[in-house]
Amino acid sequence: MTPEQIQQIIERVNSRLITLGRGRGVDLHVEKEGSTFDDDWLYVSVETTTDKIRVADFAEILSEIEAELRQQGVNNVLLVPSHAGGGV
Repeated sequence: MTPEQIQQIIERVNSRLITLGRGRGVDLHVEKEGSTFDDDWLYVSVETTTDKIRVADFAEILSEIEAELRQQGVNNVLLVPSHAGGGV
């Protein structure tokens, strides 16, 4: 992945997080400086600023976005929940 592709993926993920989070009444977003590209995998750290989301719901949202990316031909992206700012 090029730096431009990585940035586009991160922006796409962040947009979906905001949309899906709002649908459940929570704030989810990509953590600033929380993405790493290593060994052909992009790890994107996701945080919430609330403790209103259940761990299972958080994981479901991340899995849904990962599946969407794969369906669009974007492989080797892993969304990683972060504990920063929330109660996950």
